[in-house]
Amino acid sequence: MSFGEINHPVLGERIKGAKISLEAIGIKVVTETAKQNEPDQVKKAMKLILKNHPDVKGAYTTTDINALNVIVILEEQGYKIPVIGADGITELIKLVEE
Repeated sequence: MSFGEINHPVLGERIKGAKISLEAIGIKVVTETAKQNEPDQVKKAMKLILKNHPDVKGAYTTTDINALNVIVILEEQGYKIPVIGADGITELIKLVEE
């Protein structure tokens, strides 16, 4: 799955590149959602994705802010799957180190 603003010039390219790379190695993108860095919208969308795709294996987000919000929901729901952000903000780097 991927989160991000598809029509944004930079974020749209991140999504396009991620999809190409993931599909090239056989990873199926089951859904995409165009949510910006709005925590409540991202969390609500993640809950819906988990409901519709409970066997999801990972998440790609165009920003680390979205990644952090996705991680909150995954932890609440008991999921331990990879989440990829794209910015390298301190909070996400700390989670990677853990």
